[in-house]
Amino acid sequence: MKEKIAFRADGNTTIGLGHIYNSLAVIEALQKFSVEVHFITKNYPESVAKLKQAGCLVETIDHSLSEAESFRKTIQILKEKGISCLVTDLLEIKKDYSSELAKNKITCVSIDILGKIALKSDIIINRTTIQERFRHYDRTGYTKYYLGPEYVSLRSEFLNANKEYHEINKKAQNLLLCFGGGDEFNLSARVTWILNKFAGIKTTIVLGAAFNLEEELQEIISQLPEKPTVIKDAKNIKELLLQSDLAVCAGGSILYELAVTGTPAIIIPMNDHQVENAEEFAKLGSIISVGLHSEIEDADIENAIKESLEYPCRMKMSEAGRKITDGRGAERIAEIIYKHLQEKSETG
Repeated sequence: MKEKIAFRADGNTTIGLGHIYNSLAVIEALQKFSVEVHFITKNYPESVAKLKQAGCLVETIDHSLSEAESFRKTIQILKEKGISCLVTDLLEIKKDYSSELAKNKITCVSIDILGKIALKSDIIINRTTIQERFRHYDRTGYTKYYLGPEYVSLRSEFLNANKEYHEINKKAQNLLLCFGGGDEFNLSARVTWILNKFAGIKTTIVLGAAFNLEEELQEIISQLPEKPTVIKDAKNIKELLLQSDLAVCAGGSILYELAVTGTPAIIIPMNDHQVENAEEFAKLGSIISVGLHSEIEDADIENAIKESLEYPCRMKMSEAGRKITDGRGAERIAEIIYKHLQEKSETG
């Protein structure tokens, strides 16, 4: 009999689709096991469309529900579908619902990026390189912890990408812009305009599935003498990264994709936790962090681009990134989940 597992994550234009993509990577890795996977998500059209496109069994909950109401609805779905394991990938869980899960004999695995989860899960997985985010974990209870960048869940295309050849041209020729699933502040348009000052660089703009500011972006592009290539919802991110001499991106999950492919990058964070992420990767040497998008001037971005176009700078970033992760985190998480369920089943 197949184990039934449900993933719980959300995504839209505002919060992006990073949690959706991370979950899909683990779901893909779980396919080698005998499991039936469902996906529970708030009814944002962007994430629902992406999940159905990926072939997921999707259950939706109303996006207006509070955290507590969402958990009650989630547990209701789990009971109705006979699902015995819940995997949460939510930015923050403020209250502990573990007693309700335990009462219904539901195992809980949580992906916790910020280290602020209140839920006493059976397993907590945190991919971050920021040690401070581990500080609040209670190591005295039953929860098992798997911590560090070896547990970042990247899609299967990134498996061992740190061993693939990435030529860094002495003169930067190809530049990639990628600001996540939604790019709600249209940093794509802002940076594209700045890049107009740099001649001889071929620019590719990758827009996420939730991006809805194309009219504004196209208005900028129409004024440029050299038109960039625009790709919506790209299916070959790894190849695009490996072909790039430099990338300009936000500070979410793509930090790890940049690292594993050895892609030098400038990071313009969209929120405070992305600032923390970018600062940590800057310390590791894989990127240059400009600062929160709303607190920097265009001149700051322009100066960072000038610095990054220097060949030694880009080579150092590329070499540093390769040391951060091997891209096999989704495999590890899938094995952790399946092994835990098998052990639980054997012990009754």
